[in-house]
Amino acid sequence: MNSFARFTLLVGLLLSGLTLAARADWCPFCTAIQQTFAEQMGTSDIVILAELVQLPTEHPKDDQLPKAMFRVTEVIKGLPDVIAVGREFKSILVGQPQVGQTFLLMGVDPPEIAWTTPMKLSPASIEYLQALPKLPAKGVERLKFFQNYFEHDESMLAFDAYEEFARASYAEINEMKPFLHREKILKWIQNPDISTNRKRLYFTLLGVCGTAEDLPLLETLLTSEVNETRRGLDAMVACYLTLKGESGLDLIEREFFVNPKSEYVDTFAAISAIRFLASEKNDIPRARILSALHKVLDRPALADLVIPDLARWEDWSVIEKMVALFKNSTEDTKWVRVPVVSYLQVCPKPEAKLAIDELKKIDPESVRRAETLLKWESGEDEFEENADGSDTKTEAPNATQPAPSESKKVDDDGTSEPIEPVSINVPIYEVRRLPTAVSESPPLVTSIDSVANDQFVATTSNLNPGPPSAESIAERAAPSALVARTSNIGSSLAMIFVPLASFVLLFLLVWSVFNGWFERLIF
Repeated sequence: MNSFARFTLLVGLLLSGLTLAARADWCPFCTAIQQTFAEQMGTSDIVILAELVQLPTEHPKDDQLPKAMFRVTEVIKGLPDVIAVGREFKSILVGQPQVGQTFLLMGVDPPEIAWTTPMKLSPASIEYLQALPKLPAKGVERLKFFQNYFEHDESMLAFDAYEEFARASYAEINEMKPFLHREKILKWIQNPDISTNRKRLYFTLLGVCGTAEDLPLLETLLTSEVNETRRGLDAMVACYLTLKGESGLDLIEREFFVNPKSEYVDTFAAISAIRFLASEKNDIPRARILSALHKVLDRPALADLVIPDLARWEDWSVIEKMVALFKNSTEDTKWVRVPVVSYLQVCPKPEAKLAIDELKKIDPESVRRAETLLKWESGEDEFEENADGSDTKTEAPNATQPAPSESKKVDDDGTSEPIEPVSINVPIYEVRRLPTAVSESPPLVTSIDSVANDQFVATTSNLNPGPPSAESIAERAAPSALVARTSNIGSSLAMIFVPLASFVLLFLLVWSVFNGWFERLIF
């Protein structure tokens, strides 16, 4: 995978991850796609079952949809004074169903109810919907009900049952162990016609209820060279290691970490599974997990996948290997330099600091970028670097710039008066940086003034300039105001190009799906 495709993948994962960030307690390998019936019913004011009593008799005007007559047969949710059994009403109807069929309708904003499009129901779906309000909000009893609808003949019910499990926490799924249908799960994970999303759920369930007898099947799937059999690989690896234990890492290392033919998406999936096990389970010693991840460092193109994990788990045993990764990186693996420096920055050992000084001589830009990221993530104030290499804290850009206490304005008659401070009113969120060429006249001292647009405007003075005048302070303030005004143009451009960039990224993600390699990671 080239670096551009790699970047597209990571950004796409970030964008999709933002939508699920608040659902961190959901099934770890399941992808919830849309609202469940229970969620839709919970956000509706009225939920009813209604019988079709009359097809549309009038031709709709303009672009309006035809409306049919319905009679309420059961109120699942609603107020008696608003809706009741036997009431007739009109609602839009698509298609030509038979009179007497039962439909599900949901409505909001009574008394002038806005109805959803009627959904035709079978006897099985009617029974399913009638049971939903009686189920507990969460827990084993709720999941036991939905398990009975896995791979149901009615895809609508099977899909909704999957969505309910996708929203369950791993702790809840663990409590289901005595009630899971292991034989059915084994059959489903071998069925090529079952969707990958559901297989990932079934691998998760097998990790809970499976036995040592299931290990040969999992090993066959893991070592298969047919891509179709290894979709949902992260859930498959987690299932295998959960049942096999520490010794199972030997196969994972061999197939996905050491194997040079292992693709990026497969190695990424295996690492994701190990992360899950390290955070949710304690069956495998942390030292053994770290030893497995060390193998990935021997593949520079993939090393950045595990460096953050090693730092988070405070594994400082690979400092020398990190330095070697930095020094030996090529144009195709140069992205590993910033994670390496970040690892060394948080490492408390003195040799890490010495290594940073050494690496700064090779690539100061990567070191500076890593330092900037660390300060940003830790919430530290911005620092600016002086000519001698020391750091000086940048003042808040909207602070009033006071004149020195000893500075005074001398009039022609010899009297003097203090210089009034000049206020530089620049919002803090508009600070930018722009290096400006400094005059070459001898010898000068450069002073850096913080201004708008994340830019620095350099001004010069003699070594012994004397007290600053009000005019000089005003001149220094003027560029700040000018640059601050131009920041509005930047905001306008951002409003145009950010959505455009998002569209391009989504297009590239769709393109990657059609090319095949992305599917095995996401689905």
